[in-house]
Amino acid sequence: SSAVLLIDPTVEKLPQSGSFAIMVFPVDTLPFNSLGIADADFSSTPNAGLPSINMLRSVYERISKAVSLEIQYNFSRAMTTLHNVVGVLPGNDRTKAVVLSAHFDGAGDQAGNRLPCALDNASGVAAVDLVLSQMAGAEPPYDMVFAFTNAEEAGLTGAYDLSEKLTIQYEALYNINVDCIGLAGLPFPLQSSHEISSVLCTKMENCLTQNGFSTVDKQYGGSDHNALTGIPSVVIGTVGEGIIHTANDSTNNIDHGIIRDVANLIVGFIMENPDIHIELAENCLTEADEYGAAEIQALAYNEFLLKDDTMYAGSQQWLTYEEALRYHPSLPLPRAFKASGVHGSSFAKRANGHHTRHCRFNP
Repeated sequence: SSAVLLIDPTVEKLPQSGSFAIMVFPVDTLPFNSLGIADADFSSTPNAGLPSINMLRSVYERISKAVSLEIQYNFSRAMTTLHNVVGVLPGNDRTKAVVLSAHFDGAGDQAGNRLPCALDNASGVAAVDLVLSQMAGAEPPYDMVFAFTNAEEAGLTGAYDLSEKLTIQYEALYNINVDCIGLAGLPFPLQSSHEISSVLCTKMENCLTQNGFSTVDKQYGGSDHNALTGIPSVVIGTVGEGIIHTANDSTNNIDHGIIRDVANLIVGFIMENPDIHIELAENCLTEADEYGAAEIQALAYNEFLLKDDTMYAGSQQWLTYEEALRYHPSLPLPRAFKASGVHGSSFAKRANGHHTRHCRFNP
Protein backbone atom coordinates (compact mmCIF):
# COMPACT_ATOMS: atom_id res chain seq x y z
CA SER A 1 0.00 0.00 0.00
CA SER A 2 2.98 2.33 0.35
CA ALA A 3 4.46 1.58 -3.06
CA VAL A 4 4.21 3.83 -6.09
CA LEU A 5 4.30 2.03 -9.42
CA LEU A 6 4.62 3.87 -12.72
CA ILE A 7 3.03 1.87 -15.52
CA ASP A 8 3.66 2.44 -19.21
CA PRO A 9 0.24 2.36 -20.95
CA THR A 10 1.52 -0.18 -23.49
CA VAL A 11 1.90 -2.77 -20.72
CA GLU A 12 -0.96 -5.23 -21.04
CA LYS A 13 -1.06 -6.76 -17.58
CA LEU A 14 -1.74 -4.26 -14.83
CA PRO A 15 -1.04 -4.82 -11.14
CA GLN A 16 -3.93 -6.43 -9.30
CA SER A 17 -3.31 -5.33 -5.72
CA GLY A 18 -0.76 -4.09 -3.23
CA SER A 19 0.41 -1.14 -5.28
CA PHE A 20 -0.64 2.32 -6.42
CA ALA A 21 -0.44 2.47 -10.19
CA ILE A 22 -0.18 5.62 -12.28
CA MET A 23 -0.58 5.49 -16.04
CA VAL A 24 2.09 7.64 -17.71
CA PHE A 25 1.52 9.18 -21.12
CA PRO A 26 4.65 10.67 -22.74
CA VAL A 27 3.86 13.93 -24.56
CA ASP A 28 5.96 16.40 -26.52
CA THR A 29 4.45 19.55 -25.03
CA LEU A 30 2.56 20.65 -21.92
CA PRO A 31 0.44 23.80 -21.48
CA PHE A 32 2.75 25.22 -18.84
CA ASN A 33 6.46 25.42 -18.21
CA SER A 34 6.21 23.32 -15.07
CA LEU A 35 8.08 20.29 -13.76
CA GLY A 36 7.15 18.35 -16.85
CA ILE A 37 4.22 16.47 -15.31
CA ALA A 38 0.52 17.28 -15.50
CA ASP A 39 -2.79 15.49 -14.98
CA ALA A 40 -3.94 13.57 -18.03
CA ASP A 41 -7.35 13.98 -19.61
CA PHE A 42 -8.98 10.86 -18.20
CA SER A 43 -11.79 10.94 -20.76
CA SER A 44 -9.29 9.75 -23.39
CA THR A 45 -7.43 7.33 -21.13
CA PRO A 46 -7.81 3.65 -22.12
CA ASN A 47 -7.39 2.40 -18.54
CA ALA A 48 -9.14 5.25 -16.84
CA GLY A 49 -9.68 3.34 -13.63
CA LEU A 50 -6.13 4.32 -12.75
CA PRO A 51 -4.81 7.82 -12.04
CA SER A 52 -3.15 9.15 -15.18
CA ILE A 53 -0.57 11.83 -15.89
CA ASN A 54 1.03 13.41 -18.93
CA MET A 55 4.81 13.59 -18.74
CA LEU A 56 7.21 15.43 -21.02
CA ARG A 57 9.02 12.92 -23.15
CA SER A 58 12.41 14.14 -21.91
CA VAL A 59 11.37 13.51 -18.31
CA TYR A 60 9.85 10.15 -19.22
CA GLU A 61 13.06 9.00 -20.91
CA ARG A 62 15.15 9.98 -17.89
CA ILE A 63 12.90 8.00 -15.58
CA SER A 64 12.73 4.97 -17.88
CA LYS A 65 16.53 4.71 -17.92
CA ALA A 66 16.96 5.22 -14.20
CA VAL A 67 18.47 2.44 -12.08
CA SER A 68 16.57 3.71 -9.05
CA LEU A 69 13.97 6.36 -8.54
CA GLU A 70 13.04 8.44 -5.54
CA ILE A 71 9.63 10.12 -5.52
CA GLN A 72 8.75 12.70 -2.91
CA TYR A 73 5.23 13.80 -2.06
CA ASN A 74 4.38 16.87 -0.07
CA PHE A 75 0.95 16.47 1.50
CA SER A 76 -1.00 19.41 2.80
CA ARG A 77 -4.25 18.30 4.39
CA ALA A 78 -6.77 20.92 5.40
CA MET A 79 -10.43 20.38 6.17
CA THR A 80 -12.36 22.88 4.10
CA THR A 81 -16.10 23.39 3.85
CA LEU A 82 -17.32 24.11 0.33
CA HIS A 83 -20.78 25.31 -0.61
CA ASN A 84 -23.06 24.90 -3.59
CA VAL A 85 -25.52 27.71 -4.34
CA VAL A 86 -28.94 26.18 -4.97
CA GLY A 87 -32.38 27.71 -5.34
CA VAL A 88 -35.78 26.34 -6.34
CA LEU A 89 -38.44 28.03 -8.43
CA PRO A 90 -41.67 26.18 -7.51
CA GLY A 91 -43.56 24.66 -10.42
CA ASN A 92 -47.09 23.41 -10.97
CA ASP A 93 -46.00 19.82 -10.15
CA ARG A 94 -43.82 19.84 -7.02
CA THR A 95 -42.99 16.10 -7.29
CA LYS A 96 -40.95 16.58 -10.48
CA ALA A 97 -38.06 18.88 -11.34
CA VAL A 98 -35.44 19.92 -13.84
CA VAL A 99 -31.98 20.53 -12.42
CA LEU A 100 -30.32 23.38 -14.28
CA SER A 101 -26.66 23.19 -13.27
CA ALA A 102 -23.40 25.04 -13.90
CA HIS A 103 -20.21 24.84 -11.86
CA PHE A 104 -18.81 28.14 -10.63
CA ASP A 105 -15.33 26.99 -9.60
CA GLY A 106 -12.34 27.32 -11.93
CA ALA A 107 -9.12 25.45 -12.50
CA GLY A 108 -7.15 27.96 -10.41
CA ASP A 109 -3.67 29.35 -10.97
CA GLN A 110 -1.16 26.88 -12.39
CA ALA A 111 2.60 27.24 -12.62
CA GLY A 112 2.36 30.99 -12.09
CA ASN A 113 -0.28 31.45 -14.77
CA ARG A 114 -3.56 33.14 -13.92
CA LEU A 115 -6.41 31.19 -15.50
CA PRO A 116 -9.39 33.54 -16.01
CA CYS A 117 -11.83 30.61 -16.54
CA ALA A 118 -14.24 32.71 -18.60
CA LEU A 119 -15.32 29.81 -20.81
CA ASP A 120 -14.89 27.16 -18.10
CA ASN A 121 -17.24 27.99 -16.58
CA ALA A 122 -18.21 31.63 -16.06
CA SER A 123 -20.07 31.27 -19.36
CA GLY A 124 -22.27 28.48 -18.01
CA VAL A 125 -22.95 30.39 -14.80
CA ALA A 126 -23.97 33.43 -16.84
CA ALA A 127 -26.39 31.36 -18.93
CA VAL A 128 -28.07 29.78 -15.89
CA ASP A 129 -28.28 33.20 -14.24
CA LEU A 130 -30.04 34.57 -17.34
CA VAL A 131 -32.54 31.71 -17.21
CA LEU A 132 -33.15 32.49 -13.55
CA SER A 133 -33.79 36.15 -14.38
CA GLN A 134 -36.19 35.32 -17.20
CA MET A 135 -38.18 32.81 -15.14
CA ALA A 136 -38.54 35.00 -12.05
CA GLY A 137 -42.24 35.34 -11.25
CA ALA A 138 -43.32 32.62 -13.68
CA GLU A 139 -44.79 29.21 -12.82
CA PRO A 140 -43.03 26.45 -14.75
CA PRO A 141 -44.73 23.08 -15.29
CA TYR A 142 -42.50 21.52 -12.62
CA ASP A 143 -39.89 22.70 -10.13
CA MET A 144 -36.76 24.34 -11.51
CA VAL A 145 -33.70 23.68 -9.38
CA PHE A 146 -31.01 26.25 -10.12
CA ALA A 147 -27.75 24.61 -9.02
CA PHE A 148 -24.50 26.55 -9.08
CA THR A 149 -22.13 23.77 -8.05
CA ASN A 150 -18.71 23.96 -6.47
CA ALA A 151 -15.61 21.75 -6.90
CA GLU A 152 -16.38 20.40 -10.37
CA GLU A 153 -12.68 20.72 -11.05
CA ALA A 154 -11.98 18.66 -7.92
CA GLY A 155 -13.83 15.43 -8.63
CA LEU A 156 -17.38 16.79 -9.20
CA THR A 157 -17.65 16.97 -5.42
CA GLY A 158 -20.45 19.54 -5.22
CA ALA A 159 -22.60 17.70 -7.76
CA TYR A 160 -22.20 14.37 -5.98
CA ASP A 161 -23.42 15.93 -2.76
CA LEU A 162 -26.34 17.57 -4.55
CA SER A 163 -27.33 14.32 -6.27
CA GLU A 164 -27.97 12.54 -2.99
CA LYS A 165 -30.28 15.32 -1.81
CA LEU A 166 -32.23 15.62 -5.06
CA THR A 167 -33.07 11.93 -5.47
CA ILE A 168 -34.67 11.98 -2.03
CA GLN A 169 -36.59 15.18 -2.69
CA TYR A 170 -38.21 14.37 -6.05
CA GLU A 171 -39.97 11.44 -7.69
CA ALA A 172 -38.68 12.32 -11.18
CA LEU A 173 -35.78 14.48 -12.35
CA TYR A 174 -33.77 15.42 -15.37
CA ASN A 175 -30.68 17.60 -15.68
CA ILE A 176 -29.54 20.28 -18.12
CA ASN A 177 -25.89 20.98 -17.37
CA VAL A 178 -24.28 24.08 -18.93
CA ASP A 179 -20.50 23.95 -19.17
CA CYS A 180 -18.30 25.95 -21.56
CA ILE A 181 -20.47 27.86 -24.01
CA GLY A 182 -19.80 31.02 -25.96
CA LEU A 183 -17.23 29.89 -28.53
CA ALA A 184 -18.51 30.84 -31.97
CA GLY A 185 -18.56 28.26 -34.74
CA LEU A 186 -18.20 25.15 -32.57
CA PRO A 187 -20.86 22.39 -32.52
CA PHE A 188 -22.38 20.99 -29.34
CA PRO A 189 -21.54 17.31 -28.61
CA LEU A 190 -24.94 15.67 -28.05
CA GLN A 191 -24.24 11.94 -27.99
CA SER A 192 -25.78 10.35 -24.93
CA SER A 193 -23.30 9.15 -22.32
CA HIS A 194 -25.86 6.66 -20.99
CA GLU A 195 -28.99 5.04 -22.36
CA ILE A 196 -31.27 6.68 -19.80
CA SER A 197 -30.28 10.05 -21.27
CA SER A 198 -30.76 9.17 -24.95
CA VAL A 199 -34.29 10.58 -25.30
CA LEU A 200 -33.35 13.78 -23.48
CA CYS A 201 -30.25 14.26 -25.66
CA THR A 202 -32.28 13.71 -28.83
CA LYS A 203 -34.89 16.26 -27.77
CA MET A 204 -32.21 18.81 -26.89
CA GLU A 205 -30.40 18.17 -30.18
CA ASN A 206 -33.61 18.93 -32.08
CA CYS A 207 -34.11 22.07 -30.01
CA LEU A 208 -30.57 23.30 -30.67
CA THR A 209 -30.86 22.62 -34.39
CA GLN A 210 -34.18 24.47 -34.62
CA ASN A 211 -32.54 27.45 -32.95
CA GLY A 212 -29.67 27.63 -35.44
CA PHE A 213 -26.98 25.73 -33.49
CA SER A 214 -24.99 22.82 -34.90
CA THR A 215 -24.42 19.52 -33.08
CA VAL A 216 -22.01 16.63 -33.43
CA ASP A 217 -22.45 12.94 -32.62
CA LYS A 218 -19.88 12.92 -29.86
CA GLN A 219 -19.97 12.72 -26.08
CA TYR A 220 -19.13 15.71 -23.93
CA GLY A 221 -16.27 15.09 -21.51
CA GLY A 222 -16.34 15.04 -17.74
CA SER A 223 -18.68 17.48 -16.03
CA ASP A 224 -21.24 17.63 -13.24
CA HIS A 225 -23.83 15.62 -15.17
CA ASN A 226 -21.73 12.51 -14.51
CA ALA A 227 -22.22 12.92 -10.76
CA LEU A 228 -26.02 13.24 -10.86
CA THR A 229 -26.47 9.52 -10.41
CA GLY A 230 -29.34 7.86 -12.24
CA ILE A 231 -30.74 11.17 -13.47
CA PRO A 232 -31.21 11.64 -17.25
CA SER A 233 -28.80 14.43 -18.19
CA VAL A 234 -27.76 16.49 -21.17
CA VAL A 235 -24.80 18.86 -21.44
CA ILE A 236 -24.91 22.09 -23.41
CA GLY A 237 -21.24 22.82 -23.91
CA THR A 238 -18.43 22.96 -26.43
CA VAL A 239 -14.90 21.60 -26.37
CA GLY A 240 -12.54 24.55 -26.28
CA GLU A 241 -9.24 22.88 -27.11
CA GLY A 242 -6.30 25.15 -26.44
CA ILE A 243 -8.47 27.46 -24.33
CA ILE A 244 -9.92 25.51 -21.41
CA HIS A 245 -7.54 25.33 -18.43
CA THR A 246 -5.11 27.76 -20.01
CA ALA A 247 -4.35 31.45 -19.68
CA ASN A 248 -6.21 31.92 -23.00
CA ASP A 249 -9.55 31.28 -21.31
CA SER A 250 -10.49 34.96 -21.19
CA THR A 251 -13.61 36.94 -22.05
CA ASN A 252 -11.96 37.97 -25.33
CA ASN A 253 -12.94 34.58 -26.76
CA ILE A 254 -16.56 34.65 -25.56
CA ASP A 255 -19.50 35.51 -27.80
CA HIS A 256 -22.06 36.91 -25.37
CA GLY A 257 -24.81 36.50 -27.94
CA ILE A 258 -24.40 32.73 -27.78
CA ILE A 259 -24.85 32.81 -24.01
CA ARG A 260 -28.08 34.78 -24.35
CA ASP A 261 -29.38 32.49 -27.11
CA VAL A 262 -28.65 29.37 -25.05
CA ALA A 263 -30.47 30.84 -22.07
CA ASN A 264 -33.52 31.62 -24.22
CA LEU A 265 -33.39 28.13 -25.68
CA ILE A 266 -33.37 26.52 -22.21
CA VAL A 267 -36.39 28.53 -21.09
CA GLY A 268 -38.30 27.46 -24.19
CA PHE A 269 -37.27 23.83 -23.80
CA ILE A 270 -38.57 23.64 -20.23
CA MET A 271 -41.86 25.46 -20.88
CA GLU A 272 -42.59 23.49 -24.06
CA ASN A 273 -42.03 20.06 -22.47
CA PRO A 274 -44.44 19.84 -19.52
CA ASP A 275 -44.69 16.04 -19.78
CA ILE A 276 -41.06 15.22 -20.48
CA HIS A 277 -40.66 13.16 -17.31
CA ILE A 278 -43.17 10.61 -18.65
CA GLU A 279 -41.17 10.18 -21.86
CA LEU A 280 -37.93 9.79 -19.94
CA ALA A 281 -39.49 7.23 -17.58
CA GLU A 282 -40.76 5.18 -20.52
CA ASN A 283 -37.25 5.16 -21.98
CA CYS A 284 -35.83 3.89 -18.69
CA LEU A 285 -38.38 1.05 -18.65
CA THR A 286 -37.44 0.10 -22.20
CA GLU A 287 -33.79 -0.07 -21.21
CA ALA A 288 -34.69 -2.24 -18.20
CA ASP A 289 -36.49 -4.65 -20.54
CA GLU A 290 -33.36 -4.96 -22.69
CA TYR A 291 -31.33 -5.91 -19.65
CA GLY A 292 -33.94 -8.37 -18.42
CA ALA A 293 -34.48 -6.14 -15.41
CA ALA A 294 -38.23 -5.98 -15.97
CA GLU A 295 -38.49 -9.26 -14.07
CA ILE A 296 -37.00 -7.77 -10.91
CA GLN A 297 -38.64 -5.46 -8.44
CA ALA A 298 -38.50 -1.73 -9.14
CA LEU A 299 -35.44 -0.18 -7.54
CA ALA A 300 -34.77 3.41 -6.62
CA TYR A 301 -31.76 5.26 -8.06
CA ASN A 302 -29.58 4.35 -5.10
CA GLU A 303 -30.70 0.76 -4.43
CA PHE A 304 -29.00 -2.54 -5.25
CA LEU A 305 -30.45 -6.01 -5.73
CA LEU A 306 -28.59 -9.28 -6.13
CA LYS A 307 -30.45 -11.84 -8.27
CA ASP A 308 -29.26 -14.94 -10.11
CA ASP A 309 -25.59 -14.07 -9.65
CA THR A 310 -26.13 -10.62 -11.15
CA MET A 311 -26.10 -7.30 -9.35
CA TYR A 312 -28.69 -4.72 -10.37
CA ALA A 313 -28.34 -1.02 -9.59
CA GLY A 314 -31.38 1.17 -9.96
CA SER A 315 -33.13 -1.57 -12.01
CA GLN A 316 -30.20 -1.79 -14.41
CA GLN A 317 -27.87 -4.74 -14.71
CA TRP A 318 -24.47 -3.80 -13.34
CA LEU A 319 -22.08 -6.68 -12.68
CA THR A 320 -22.11 -10.46 -12.81
CA TYR A 321 -20.08 -12.43 -10.33
CA GLU A 322 -17.32 -13.12 -12.89
CA GLU A 323 -17.14 -9.44 -13.84
CA ALA A 324 -16.88 -8.50 -10.19
CA LEU A 325 -13.93 -10.86 -9.76
CA ARG A 326 -12.25 -9.43 -12.84
CA TYR A 327 -12.70 -5.74 -11.99
CA HIS A 328 -12.37 -5.93 -8.21
CA PRO A 329 -9.91 -8.79 -7.50
CA SER A 330 -8.68 -7.33 -4.23
CA LEU A 331 -12.15 -7.22 -2.63
CA PRO A 332 -13.61 -10.20 -0.70
CA LEU A 333 -16.20 -10.70 -3.42
CA PRO A 334 -16.53 -14.50 -3.41
CA ARG A 335 -17.91 -14.45 0.13
CA ALA A 336 -19.74 -11.13 0.11
CA PHE A 337 -21.11 -11.17 -3.44
CA LYS A 338 -22.24 -14.80 -3.44
CA ALA A 339 -24.00 -14.87 -0.10
CA SER A 340 -25.18 -11.35 0.50
CA GLY A 341 -27.97 -9.03 -0.38
CA VAL A 342 -26.86 -5.51 -1.16
CA HIS A 343 -29.05 -2.47 -0.58
CA GLY A 344 -29.02 1.10 0.60
CA SER A 345 -26.04 1.86 -1.61
CA SER A 346 -24.96 4.86 -3.60
CA PHE A 347 -23.90 4.17 -7.18
CA ALA A 348 -22.10 6.39 -9.66
CA LYS A 349 -21.09 5.87 -13.26
CA ARG A 350 -18.08 7.99 -14.12
CA ALA A 351 -17.55 9.66 -17.45
CA ASN A 352 -14.77 7.22 -18.29
CA GLY A 353 -17.11 4.24 -18.24
CA HIS A 354 -15.87 2.75 -15.00
CA HIS A 355 -18.02 2.44 -11.92
CA THR A 356 -17.52 3.54 -8.38
CA ARG A 357 -19.71 2.26 -5.61
CA HIS A 358 -20.15 2.42 -1.86
CA CYS A 359 -21.96 -0.70 -0.71
CA ARG A 360 -23.38 -1.92 2.56
CA PHE A 361 -23.39 -5.73 2.64
CA ASN A 362 -25.90 -7.73 4.69
CA PRO A 363 -24.78 -11.34 5.27
